[in-house]
Amino acid sequence: DRAGNRLAQNFSATFTVAHLPTIVWGGAQCLSGDTTLVSFDASLSTDADDGDSVSVAVWDWGDGTRDSLAAPAGLVVSHDHGRVHALMYAGCDSLDNDDDGQIDEDSDQGCTVSCCDESYPIVLRLYDTIGLSSADTAGVSFCSFLVRATDPEDGSGDVGRADSIRVRFTRELDTASVTPLSVLFTTGGAPVVYDALFEDGNRALVIAPTELLQAGETYTVTVTSDVEDSGSTPLDQVPCEAGLQDFEMSFTVEQAR
Repeated sequence: DRAGNRLAQNFSATFTVAHLPTIVWGGAQCLSGDTTLVSFDASLSTDADDGDSVSVAVWDWGDGTRDSLAAPAGLVVSHDHGRVHALMYAGCDSLDNDDDGQIDEDSDQGCTVSCCDESYPIVLRLYDTIGLSSADTAGVSFCSFLVRATDPEDGSGDVGRADSIRVRFTRELDTASVTPLSVLFTTGGAPVVYDALFEDGNRALVIAPTELLQAGETYTVTVTSDVEDSGSTPLDQVPCEAGLQDFEMSFTVEQAR
């Protein structure tokens, strides 16, 4: 050292020069018929060194869960985020998951209504047989523009003659897109006249019939894909099916007493 003291013992070290695993992956937001599932395929990932290969895949799903799976089987996986997490978790984690400069978008109501404009950060880390690793990140969002709930619920049989119908959406509506042709209110195939009102920052549509509903009659509400959110995205009630899917619900008015 600078004071003239000699090293107390000889020192030597060894290290390996090698390539990190190369991640090649792709995925789908959801599987057919279930908008809470994701599916990823990283089976084309490689390691360039002779005699070395990818041995372990660690999937961090962004919802607090992680899977450590042996390759090659663990390179092709699916994960179920669950309905509550899929709609709420990504908008309530204090992160700017979609990297647009805003944190927890739509979470101003305590994550009880929408929280639907952020995405999950899904991280894949691959390890090779000598312990070297590399990682890559993808973003997945389940926040399609669709009907989230109605009051009354579909199939209700005790709706009052003077009741209105509330339709709640995952995102803010473009109120101009709501017309008698884009939101159909019918009974027996005949249109029912109603006033369209908006609540909850335009995330809820109130269908207010202009006359009393008929006792014992069944009514149907159809929200078509002509309804758009404030960013001009059309409604798609079943995102995993081809094309834009309408929303439909029915209820029956209680019998006169």
